Amino acid sequence: TNVAFARFRPGFAGEVVAAGPEAAGLAVGDRIVAFVGAAMGGHAEYRALRVTRPWCPIPSDMDWTTAAAIPFGATTALGF
Repeated sequence: TNVAFARFRPGFAGEVVAAGPEAAGLAVGDRIVAFVGAAMGGHAEYRALRVTRPWCPIPSDMDWTTAAAIPFGATTALGF
């Protein structure tokens, strides 16, 4: 159980490297936190993200480690 739980990654923090024409509000170089939920894939080097998935910009003064922890903490809190 611990191994499966450790591998589950409900989201990620990353930098936009490409954005399609329907990706309003996103531009190459933007730092974002995104929630992928049961789709997983947060450990991948690159992750395609549908524009309908929840995401938010990372503040310029926030480090990557803190930003990457947001999806896990947020989805854990939803259960309580």
